[in-house]
Amino acid sequence: MPNLNQNNTEIHFEIASKENVSLIKSWLKLEHVAKYFYGIGLENTIQDLEKFADSKKSLWTHYLAYDQEISFAYLMTSFISPSDKPYSKYLEESTKAITLDLFIGDINYLGKGLAHSMIKQFLVQNFSFVTDVFIDPEKANTKAIHVYEKTGFKKLETFVPTYNPVPHVLMQLKIQYLK
Repeated sequence: MPNLNQNNTEIHFEIASKENVSLIKSWLKLEHVAKYFYGIGLENTIQDLEKFADSKKSLWTHYLAYDQEISFAYLMTSFISPSDKPYSKYLEESTKAITLDLFIGDINYLGKGLAHSMIKQFLVQNFSFVTDVFIDPEKANTKAIHVYEKTGFKKLETFVPTYNPVPHVLMQLKIQYLK
């Protein structure tokens, strides 16, 4: 059972290690995750996770969220430059921006209203130096879009990414909103 609501414990985050790979892979197979992580996107996530666990040299940085000693969520970030598409039209040259992707893996933590506060804590603790955060859920993932809007993300556009043939919503958060 989650400890967060009972003990008012703050969530903490750790960079994923080799020891976490099998847990994350098991979460990627869960129904609530697998319907949004599949195909090339899933393959890319697993390959990057394994590469990161071996050398820390990958496109993404991988994290786990913890409630005391219980890992319950997976987060990934990557830095982007103002010339990267589809972000470029929303950024200035001095912008420091990241992408974010995440899910709650431990089913005991689903539906507890934790996701938006977890995202805020993660960004404030680890990325208060960036100006912008982008996330791109599938358009059909209305629960995630609601959570992201509750966190402060704003919808920018709908697009179809190269790795997935279904529409996604590009969303942006100005980090100053969280400070």
